Amino acid sequence: MHWRTVNRWLRLFRQRRDVSAVLFGLVLSISILGNATCYYVFDHVKEPTVGDALWFSVISLSTIGYGDLQADSLGARLGTVVFVVILGLGSFSLMVGMLFECVADRLSREHKGMGSISAEGHILIVNFPSLHRIEQIIDELRADRDHGGREIVIVTDKIDELPLRRRKLSFVKGAVLDDETYRRAKIDRARLAIVLATDYGDTTSDAVVASAVAVIESMNDSIYTVAECLAPRHRMLFDSVRCDAVVFSHTISGNLLTQEILDPGVARMMDALTSNIHESCLFATEVIDPPDEYSYRNLASSMVNQDMSLVCVQREDDMLTSFASVHPSHGDRMIYVGKRRVSWQHILSGAVA
Repeated sequence: MHWRTVNRWLRLFRQRRDVSAVLFGLVLSISILGNATCYYVFDHVKEPTVGDALWFSVISLSTIGYGDLQADSLGARLGTVVFVVILGLGSFSLMVGMLFECVADRLSREHKGMGSISAEGHILIVNFPSLHRIEQIIDELRADRDHGGREIVIVTDKIDELPLRRRKLSFVKGAVLDDETYRRAKIDRARLAIVLATDYGDTTSDAVVASAVAVIESMNDSIYTVAECLAPRHRMLFDSVRCDAVVFSHTISGNLLTQEILDPGVARMMDALTSNIHESCLFATEVIDPPDEYSYRNLASSMVNQDMSLVCVQREDDMLTSFASVHPSHGDRMIYVGKRRVSWQHILSGAVA
């Protein structure tokens, strides 16, 4: 009966950790102060200071016992037995055990995506179509010179725990259309969001992805979102949700397959240019207040001298690939091949009017 009662109280303490911490903390305080008081009062022959008494009490309670101070009088020894052996040691052991249990529980909750993250300027990857897909995207993000050091947060309810461990990688488990999930993912502090397809065989994927983008943009209108769309006919779903960019992954892969059979080598080139892992790849830089005397033909020539090659210019929804009589306009986005991402001012500084 006695052990059943003890076990029942221990289970209660584990369930109410806040109450347990306060209770054990109170018992430890009584143990330390009581033992220190006995040592200070009864071993007065040694003329101990208050600091000596507290030091003796703490070292005795932690079972270290350096031996520089010890109880000699009967009263001090009885105080050690009562306050350290009877009260203190059990409470100290339970407090240490609770501390380790809390740390282990928190790590487990984080790995299972049940907690909240603490990050800022991070990148969200929403949905988990496959482990290979997630690893590929993480590797590409990590290889980028400017964004490779950012925290990456995976948001999905399709897995029970994160199947991979990487540096600065977190997991939030929850429905991708639930605003509470994004609050735990600190959406208000996020910088970028990639919303992947739910599953490449799911016919409702595009609708779910568009809805997820709508939730993200409603909670953080400054975040840059890129959505994966499986069917081009569903493009209109993303027009009303303020999605910054839509990638038609199946269309791109189909185009590359066709291009490769007609013009061998194109697919390998695109693989190299679209991967951050290679020495040179595609970058984009926004045009800001360009001078009137510059043309894209001048810029393209000067960029070659800077070891860069201008590929095309995005002007709103148009992609310009011929630069014969095109002049830079504010808001254009220059897409070029280079070894690193550079600013518009850097490009302009090497140009000749």
